[in-house]
Amino acid sequence: MTTWAYAEQILYVDLTRRTARVESTPTALKRGYIGGAGFVASLLAEAPSAREAGAATRVALATGPLSDAMAGRLAMGAAAGGRTVFSSMGGRMAAARKGSGYDAVVIATGSTVPRDLA
Repeated sequence: MTTWAYAEQILYVDLTRRTARVESTPTALKRGYIGGAGFVASLLAEAPSAREAGAATRVALATGPLSDAMAGRLAMGAAAGGRTVFSSMGGRMAAARKGSGYDAVVIATGSTVPRDLA
């Protein structure tokens, strides 16, 4: 892990299909939405409207380029039922998430029952 930088990839997890994929972090995202909170807002905004039939519930977790191996802020957001909520927290969780090698993790499900990838 390089501190003070981007990991250059985003992990997308679909619990309904039980799949995961990795995509490169778009340059436009890095330039237009600095930091984890901006990433979360952008990633949730690109989701289909929660009011659409069969729309997925999405949760996004992200850190910015200034989070490092010791500390930082973890931004979190969720979109479901036509509502979007945001939060953030400090401490080791941001460092642990950044250490995973992804700029963000986006988890989606269309299910109303708990799911896992197993």
